[in-house]
Amino acid sequence: MKLKISGLLFSLSILLFSCQKYLDKNMEGKVPVDQAFQTADQAKEALVGIYSQMRKWGMIGFNYSIVLEITSDNSIKGGVPGDAAFINQYDQFTFAANEGQINDLWIARYQLINLCNQAITKIPPISMDESLKNRLIAEAKFCRATFYFDLVRAFGDVPMPLDPALAVEASVTRTPESEVYNQIIADLNDAIAVLPDSYSGAEIGRATKGAARGYLAKVYLI
Repeated sequence: MKLKISGLLFSLSILLFSCQKYLDKNMEGKVPVDQAFQTADQAKEALVGIYSQMRKWGMIGFNYSIVLEITSDNSIKGGVPGDAAFINQYDQFTFAANEGQINDLWIARYQLINLCNQAITKIPPISMDESLKNRLIAEAKFCRATFYFDLVRAFGDVPMPLDPALAVEASVTRTPESEVYNQIIADLNDAIAVLPDSYSGAEIGRATKGAARGYLAKVYLI
């Protein structure tokens, strides 16, 4: 009996060891958290990541025009009554809080705000060209301001995490609308002070001083 138990334990130990070895693999295509934001290239990649995520469906789909424009009468649904009939709920203010367009607008922008907060808080300690560093942070602040601008106009008081380390705590408290606007204005003014007037070559399309001034003008018109 002792021999059988010893043999069983030995077999289990081999199995557990082999499983641990098999599962202990480095993630491919991903940078571990403790190795991110260490170099200038990683700082630049962080901003590219923000811009690339701005092209996903939650940002360029229908939710912006439906939630913010249909409800304001700046836009009308058009088409036949049965086509995308859910849009009629926004025209008639009969939509529920969990309607899909609201979820898309909320989730997509907070995901991007998280990326902006990471860039704004983690790029400063990196040893790199100071001019480029300041520009990347300014771009992230410009982007964060635009995302909060969408959220505050759609929902009024909203959670306003500004640091990824405090995101969980901030996510359960709604910040007064006036404070959100103050942060938007501060981010845009910071961006205006640093961003260039234009770019050339592959850099064309990034946030500019003129874009930040345009958004700031929209904020003051609200």
